[in-house]
Parts: sequence; C-alpha cells; structure tokens
Amino acid sequence: MSIVYREYRESDRKELVHCIGQLQEYVANLDPLHRIRRLKDFDADTYITRSFEQMQEHGGAVFIAEDEGKMVGCILGVVHRTGHENIERYPSTNGKINELIVLPEYRGQRVGNELIQRMEQYFLSKNCDVVTLECFAPNEDAYRFY
Repeated sequence: MSIVYREYRESDRKELVHCIGQLQEYVANLDPLHRIRRLKDFDADTYITRSFEQMQEHGGAVFIAEDEGKMVGCILGVVHRTGHENIERYPSTNGKINELIVLPEYRGQRVGNELIQRMEQYFLSKNCDVVTLECFAPNEDAYRFY
C-alpha cells in the first residue's frame, strides 16, 4: 500500500461524489432522532457543485488520498474573510474544513492526518488566522480523531 496525496482534478468528480455520498449516508445513520435524511434535490452531486461554487467565490481546495488509483479519502476546505466590513470586529481570514472522509478500511493509517496537514498548509498560504470545522455530535469516531 502506497498512498499518494494530491490536489483534486476534474476527473476525480465521480469518486468524490461517491465519497461524499458515503459520508452523508453514514451521518444520517448515526442520527438518533432520524432528523437527517438525504434529499433527492440535495444529493452528493449537488453538494459538490455548491461546494465548488463556494470555493471559487472565496478560495478553497480539495485534496485527495489515493491508493493504486482509487480514492480512499478526501478533504474539502474553504476560506472565509470576516469582520473586514465591520469595525466592531478584528478582521480575520478563516479556513474551514467542510468535509474530511477516509474510507473505513483506511482509517487508523494516518490518512486523515495527512489530509488535514495538506489543508492546513493551503490555509497558511492564504494567510488564514484560524482553522475551524464542525462535527456531528453523535459521530464519536470523528470526535476521537479530532
């Protein structure tokens, strides 16, 4: 196993949509109240389209982990500038990790750590002051990882 880390290419879209779909399904199944559901009008492909629009507008990146040409993980992040229009806040450039996915059979092999390091380097290159992310409360594996 020799995992390669690289920037996203347009030819990766189908596999990226598949990975995001797996994450959406996983999170929906964790919801103890069954309030999260996958909607026909907001599927993984639509989510990726909206994410890329956001990245194009504000800056952002996607990094891929692959093993023998197969995507085994990915990370999506976007840059947000806050407070620049408001004198009550100090201006800040924030990097936000929107998604981090590592396929189950590759977890525990530092793939997630490597993807986060690449995103942090990207955010540093964009002069981000802070890096944030959100995690669904019932996702205990993600909490342990972060």
